[in-house]
Amino acid sequence: MSMNKDLLTNFNTLTVTRLGHVSRWNIVNTSRQQSVAEHSAIVALLAMRLCEKLKLGTDIKRQCSEYALVHDMPEALTGDIPSPTKDEIDGLDELEHDLIGDGSGYTTRPIVMSIVSVCDLMEAYLFLAENGVGVHARTVADELRGHLLGLCARREANIPTLQATVQDMIYRETGEVQQVGDKYES
Repeated sequence: MSMNKDLLTNFNTLTVTRLGHVSRWNIVNTSRQQSVAEHSAIVALLAMRLCEKLKLGTDIKRQCSEYALVHDMPEALTGDIPSPTKDEIDGLDELEHDLIGDGSGYTTRPIVMSIVSVCDLMEAYLFLAENGVGVHARTVADELRGHLLGLCARREANIPTLQATVQDMIYRETGEVQQVGDKYES
């Protein structure tokens, strides 16, 4: 893999390896811990699979998998901040952008950002579907699925069959079916 060095400019080796110790799901009860490193690796694998299913080509597949591996790199310094909290912190997006750099062009390619965003939500949903414990975890999983399918619907014009492909991937993993038009549509 030809990981672009600009993505790692602000991070030394010890900082990068810290992702293996940064826990996710601090406000959701789960049957096991998940690290940011585990999450990022699974997002990269999902991105590769989604690119294959969408027949997007090897260059985009490589860029998606590389960006997926580092998309949460700032969390080595900030920890995993729950999304509702992130939304309330002014300047956090700019801080994360400053920490990760310009993404070496990956962040300016809408298809790469879309695929990684979809796979980020899909991984979170699949993790909670399998490991979430209790009503709150199920509620969060349902909300994630809603955000995921809404994002897919919004990106469908630029990435044909995205929503159906993601729904098929979810069904194959969970056996759950979500019809287009249900409450999760944007």
